[in-house]
Amino acid sequence: MNPIHLSLMLVFVLVSLALFLWLGLNPFAVERNPLKKRRLYLAGGKLKTAERIAIRFATLFRQTRCTRKKFLIMMFASAAGGFLAGMLLFGSGDLAAVMAVCVLSAPYIYLTIQSAAAAREEIEGLENTMSVISNAYAGCDDIVKAMELYVEEKNRYIPPSPENPYPF
Repeated sequence: MNPIHLSLMLVFVLVSLALFLWLGLNPFAVERNPLKKRRLYLAGGKLKTAERIAIRFATLFRQTRCTRKKFLIMMFASAAGGFLAGMLLFGSGDLAAVMAVCVLSAPYIYLTIQSAAAAREEIEGLENTMSVISNAYAGCDDIVKAMELYVEEKNRYIPPSPENPYPF
């Protein structure tokens, strides 16, 4: 590697670090009250860019049951695959590095597609739940009894515990 390549890499790292500091992004920071920020986000309140990004990723991780560690591994794998494909296609390390940076968004796109399916399932489950509760409420005119009937209906399909097969 010649000094020009090293200086270009150093400039890239410094610009990336400056963007992280300027936008206030810290992937290791823990939010103090994520529910309050989520309510603000849903209500259309003003949030900082970093807070909106953090809420978006938290929602993606919750809906897809993906962890931060798995996401980082997927990002590393996509960057390595992009670099390898760039080396095979272009034969140049510089162009391969550019291709690796270009495919870094692939895990985010994958999680976004997966979360859309999870959101549809949540909505369908909500519709089913509301239908059962509404029918039970229409039958007895008591919301507490309707909720109890819903819980009984839901528990009917849960198999009994194998640890205690006998009721006595």
